[in-house]
Parts: sequence; structure tokens; C-alpha cells
Amino acid sequence: MPPGLSPDEIKAACIQIYRILAKRDLTNRVFDFAKQMSVMPTVVKINSVKTRWGSCSSKKSLNFSWRLIMADDDVIDYVVVHELAHIIEMNHSQKFWAIVENILPDYQRQSRVENVAS
Repeated sequence: MPPGLSPDEIKAACIQIYRILAKRDLTNRVFDFAKQMSVMPTVVKINSVKTRWGSCSSKKSLNFSWRLIMADDDVIDYVVVHELAHIIEMNHSQKFWAIVENILPDYQRQSRVENVAS
């Protein structure tokens, strides 16, 4: 960081860096897993939501909080696969969890952080 920045300017710069990393890395992971799952989101967006790490709209748009990029890789993979599974099954039925488990057989360990995705 350049010298002389205020704490607010440092915070803003750090958030911007995380947003850039999130857009690049999460989008890459989405497309890697989407290929395996034979699905395709309409768009991948990065937002500032604090209450959830990911979501999937009825229009197949995936949304991720930039904060997710700070999580462990296995948690990131779980959230990405979870949201991609919603493109196929828009609920948390047994069919939905079977889709997740097909890609991530140990998803229950990967979702150890309660409510990481919905």
C-alpha cells in the first residue's frame, strides 16, 4: 500500500483486491465444475452480501460474496457446487443432495461451516 493512506482507504483497497480475486477464481471454479455437471449459469456475479456466501436465482444466475475467496479451497468448492446444483434442482431435496454428492462425495465434511450456502 502506498504510504499515507487512511484506514478507510486501506480497507477499500483490500476489498477491491479481494473482489478482483473472487471474480477471477470463483468464475474459473464455476466453469470447471459446470463442465463436470453439464450445466451452465447465465452469469457469475460477485457481491458484498454478508449473510450468505452464495446463491442461485431462478434465472440461473450465480451470486457469490467476495468474502468467500478467503475461505479454504474445499469450502469454496462446496459452495460453488452447491449453487450449480440449484440450476438443476432449486430446492434442498434428496435429488439435490445426490447431485452435490456425485461431484463432491465428501461434501458433508466440506460444508462444515453451517449455512455456507443456500
